[in-house]
Amino acid sequence: MPQTTPDADALPEDLPPVEPPSAGFIIQLFVIPALIVAAVIGVWALFGQISASDQDWERLVADLRTTNEHRRGRSATALAQMLRADYDLDAKDRKLINNPVIARELSNLLTEQLKDPTAADEAGIMHQAFLARTLRLLDAQETVIPALREAMKSTHDRDVRKNAVASIAVIAGRMQEENKTLDAPELVDELVEITTESDPLLRQLGAFALGLIPGEISRRRLTVLVEDTFDASTRANAAIGLARQGSTAGYEAFRDVLTNDSTEIEHLLALKNVLKAIGELADRWEASQKTELTGLIEPLAEGSVETAIKIEAGRALLALKKAD
Repeated sequence: MPQTTPDADALPEDLPPVEPPSAGFIIQLFVIPALIVAAVIGVWALFGQISASDQDWERLVADLRTTNEHRRGRSATALAQMLRADYDLDAKDRKLINNPVIARELSNLLTEQLKDPTAADEAGIMHQAFLARTLRLLDAQETVIPALREAMKSTHDRDVRKNAVASIAVIAGRMQEENKTLDAPELVDELVEITTESDPLLRQLGAFALGLIPGEISRRRLTVLVEDTFDASTRANAAIGLARQGSTAGYEAFRDVLTNDSTEIEHLLALKNVLKAIGELADRWEASQKTELTGLIEPLAEGSVETAIKIEAGRALLALKKAD
């Protein structure tokens, strides 16, 4: 039988015209459900990640004891990143740097490594330096300071010692920001001893750390170091440390830093700290000192290529002006 094609005129007149689906319909049909599914997956992944993070640090800390250098190195890097991320959070959100188990495990591990004669090779020293550097992130002074004091001793490698002293300075500085003082008389004596060594870097770090632990012993030593014209960095750190204790005895050292046009990173860091110290002592300078300091700082506030220096110079000038 021959096929017939329906005539358009034979179609019912009340059928609606065929139209393509609208964008809104497509969004309701496909996009919105997809977003809901994605959100559910995202929440699940987030809580899964948080749960995993709570457990990962235990594995990473355990891996630090392995003799496999590659595995230990990867775990060290991952743990450092995890602790740094936690350190950068608001205090109320931190979970790791306040964890006493992490502080105890890392401190014990550093102490064990320092006593292990088989850990004196290059890889072992790098591991010790990492541990000494990492302990500064932990908010557990009573636990980490003893290990860092051991790492400071002259019997250990220079790289380990410098990281230990720097970590003590960071911890003392953090406590000072919280209006607390690191109460450790024996530590102060050991830092004083470090500032007598021939190694310039250790002397500089020792002076900087002493300046963050106020007291009669540290002040006396810093007063001697601020006259050390043979080591400009140690002298500057001593002057900054004295300023933290309210003393203007570092005036000449401050002038030397302000008139030095070096662009080395170490000098720029010292310059930033000097400007801050000058501002903090604004109401203690003599009139002639204020005048000279203002004249030395104004060019930095107007023409320094380093934004941080310009800002700190501007703050120092404002403080000096207000103190008139």
